[in-house]
Amino acid sequence: MSFSSFSRQELRRVLESLRVCVRGVEMPVVLLGTSPFIGAGQFGDRSFQYYRRFYENPANIRDLIVYSAELGVWGIQLLSAEPLVEAFREAVEILRRRMVVVATVGPARPLEDIRLMAGLEASAMLIHAGLSDRLDRKGLSKLLSEIRDFGALAGLVSHSPARLLKWLLDTRLEVDLLMIPVNLLNLYMDAPVEEIAEMARSLEATVIAKKVLAAGRLKPKKALNFVASLDFVDAVAVGVASKEEADETFTEAANAFLRRSGTKKDS
Repeated sequence: MSFSSFSRQELRRVLESLRVCVRGVEMPVVLLGTSPFIGAGQFGDRSFQYYRRFYENPANIRDLIVYSAELGVWGIQLLSAEPLVEAFREAVEILRRRMVVVATVGPARPLEDIRLMAGLEASAMLIHAGLSDRLDRKGLSKLLSEIRDFGALAGLVSHSPARLLKWLLDTRLEVDLLMIPVNLLNLYMDAPVEEIAEMARSLEATVIAKKVLAAGRLKPKKALNFVASLDFVDAVAVGVASKEEADETFTEAANAFLRRSGTKKDS
């Protein structure tokens, strides 16, 4: 099925219907990722281009948030960087509807970030990998508790998922959510996907997959079909850098996760 097979109305309906329940809180299965908006290093030669286009021009971030929401992507993996927060606030004013925020807090000022994201009514806050991957049980427990005090789901982000999952199984530190890299090429992962899957199932954690497209090395259809086939992945955060990318990526996400649910739109 090609990515043009949904009407805009159908796509919006499907994406808004794809939800996962985490401890009684409903969250979208498909989240708008924000790595392109900060010019993250994994994009290589495109990083500086993205930084100039988005980070230095928050209106472009705002416009893509609005466009993605109009397609049906009502959740965002929001970082605490000022241009992103500014763009998000403006987007919500335009949309006149609350978006589900799955925030990343830290690494520099996690307590300030927690208060900031609480003010944005974040449904979940995940501790940045720069802190999570230190495996500091006392420090992480304190931050997770601070997050829960604001009524949000609390979790961790990791750049080394196998290492973190093994540590969580050993320490039994309670987390609601994990955001980890998962992709067909096994890039940015510290173990084969089968090993990560086994530990994630044992932990019974809700997993949000990131770096699904392997920083643009994979086409959306192939990448999202793979991730949706993994039973330990509950949701995805996928960044886009243009409206055209949003159209293709989020339509393929809708198809992939409908296929998993057994209610794929007829060809």
